[in-house]
Amino acid sequence: MLNRRGSYGAAIFLAASHLAGCADHSFDEATLVLLGANVVTMQDEAVLPDHMVVMAGDRIIAVAPSEPDRLPPGAERVAMDGRYVIPGLVDAHVHVLSDAEDAIDRAFPLLVANGVTSVRDMGSEMAGVTEVRNRMATGEGTVAPHVTAGGPLLDGTLKPWYGNLPLILEDPADVPAALADLESRGVDFFKVYDDLSPEVFRAIAREARGLGLEFAGHVPARVALLEAVDAGQRTVEHFGFSTVRDCVENPSEWFQRSITAKFETGYDAYYRVVESHWDQLDWEACAPVLAALGRAGVAFVPTLDMELNDPSRFDTAAITYMLPASRGWCTTMIGNIDSADEALRERAYASYLDAFRRLRESGATVVAGSDTPNNCVVAGFSLHWELRLLVEAGLTPYSALRAATTDAVAATSRERLAGAIAPGFEADLVVLAGNPLADIEQTRRIEGVVLDGRWLDRGRLDDLLQRAQAAAESGS
Repeated sequence: MLNRRGSYGAAIFLAASHLAGCADHSFDEATLVLLGANVVTMQDEAVLPDHMVVMAGDRIIAVAPSEPDRLPPGAERVAMDGRYVIPGLVDAHVHVLSDAEDAIDRAFPLLVANGVTSVRDMGSEMAGVTEVRNRMATGEGTVAPHVTAGGPLLDGTLKPWYGNLPLILEDPADVPAALADLESRGVDFFKVYDDLSPEVFRAIAREARGLGLEFAGHVPARVALLEAVDAGQRTVEHFGFSTVRDCVENPSEWFQRSITAKFETGYDAYYRVVESHWDQLDWEACAPVLAALGRAGVAFVPTLDMELNDPSRFDTAAITYMLPASRGWCTTMIGNIDSADEALRERAYASYLDAFRRLRESGATVVAGSDTPNNCVVAGFSLHWELRLLVEAGLTPYSALRAATTDAVAATSRERLAGAIAPGFEADLVVLAGNPLADIEQTRRIEGVVLDGRWLDRGRLDDLLQRAQAAAESGS
């Protein structure tokens, strides 16, 4: 993947340059055209009625009023009949590359069938990352999203349950060689994690700049949030206790209480901790921190669906696409959540979503990410649950879509011309039955996907779902 150097602003300028000349475009090289569409370009909130999106290979070459007579006879034409076309969606937080076979046979088909044409993998074993790329380069798994990968978690303490996922860095002197090795193996960025020491974290920031790569991830427990942002951390993952620990007394104690409650005492106790934490937060003390985040342009990937774990807010039927072990764990978790006091659960959720609204009001950019396959988060499906939650938390449907298109690309893959529908941009599109700007639930009513300029109709998407289902049933 690219995501090495560059500017998303420059990409938009380039697209505008293409757009300025599109009125005189001959369309002679067109290979695929979507005709008669309501086009949601995501460059603003306007919908372009009865327009055509003209593609040549894997690029958009024109967006113009539908004029089929101007098209070459060899171009594939697909009648939209007033359907809505949006850019391909981006899931900015997944973990799907450690097992190459599972990625290609299950996760990738699920993502594409749900209109997710780009993902940022936020931590997978390097061997899996390499194998997936090698297999895709040879043509295996060609129905796959664009992948930006960070490789292993960079952490300071070995946690047995993570297996080979982390790369442990305890000494700043070890950082240059470790990061240079990962860069030589093709990572697109570096993923920082919870237990890095401040000294190692600063060394990572310094070496990443020298290599021309960004770093993103968790804010380590011993590093202040503003220090991480000042050091250049591109995105902050998850909206939870750690996000606001600079605004609360004894932050590590709150986190430990939540873990103990969830896994030892039960969800009633957990929801009491969550409600108490957000309700007692010193928002006056937090205001300068949040304002600084907004000014810095930091992007937050809140993973609301993973954080809330609310079965009433996601489609439990989709868990059949999970691997058996994950499915069993998820089913148990749903049972534990459902047995908890519903009123208490709703109060905890309300406190959490109110806190997220305050973060949003600070001006911080929000980017959509699911954290699949953690908890009950299912590849592809879960991004639509995330969009629904973003709207529930106060974003407009347009802003939520930006979080999964233009803003997601700007935060994760700056060199790419993607995330909008305009000449010069990548030909990754999703065709919807209804208007997502009026109802965000319309993103789930997918009638077709364009991936790298290839048209995948509803029947082809259903085939991908069947392939993923078979892989899930035969997996472990």
